[in-house]
Formats: sequence, C-alpha cells, structure tokens
Amino acid sequence: DLITNIGLIHLSRGHVESAANMFADAKQIRIQTTTLESPNGANLLSNLGAICFKTGDLQGALNNFQEAKKIKEQTRTLETPDGATLLRNISAIESMLAQASPA
Repeated sequence: DLITNIGLIHLSRGHVESAANMFADAKQIRIQTTTLESPNGANLLSNLGAICFKTGDLQGALNNFQEAKKIKEQTRTLETPDGATLLRNISAIESMLAQASPA
C-alpha cells in the first residue's frame, strides 16, 4: 500500500507517468503476493483505470475498472462509496466508447 500511496501523491501533483509506474509496480507486487483480489487490490485497479482514462486509453480504463468491480463483488465491497464511484466510472466509459464506435 505504500507504493500505491506514493503513486497517489504523484497523481495529485500531476505526475501521471510517475503515478502510473508506481501503480504498475504495486500491481506486480500484489500479483506476486496473491493479494490483488482484495479490497485494496480493487482500489489499486481503480487507480490504474483512472490513469488510463487520463491518458486517453478508454479501453484500458474500462478493463481495469471491470476487473476492480469483479474483485469488489467477490469481496462484497461493491456496495460502498468506492463501489458506487467505480460503477459510475464504468457506465461513463461504456457510454464514451459506444459514442466513439462507428454505427
């Protein structure tokens, strides 16, 4: 969580690339320690989704948000304020992607 928190500090200061690197490192650690599928792991994936959104990678954002949603469902933490934000983010990005795709 320390690496994630450092990433959040970088993000709050507008250092998107540094934040992305910190979140990617934190994700690798969580994968190696089998702790990604936890409420904090879901929050990390939400942060990665936010980074993807900020850099214009809507599909990457959606993938991270959907993975976070799956974990929040498994850990029964979807019905929280963070879960509500996650669901709004998924809905908004799905809408953006639908508008961007040719009819």
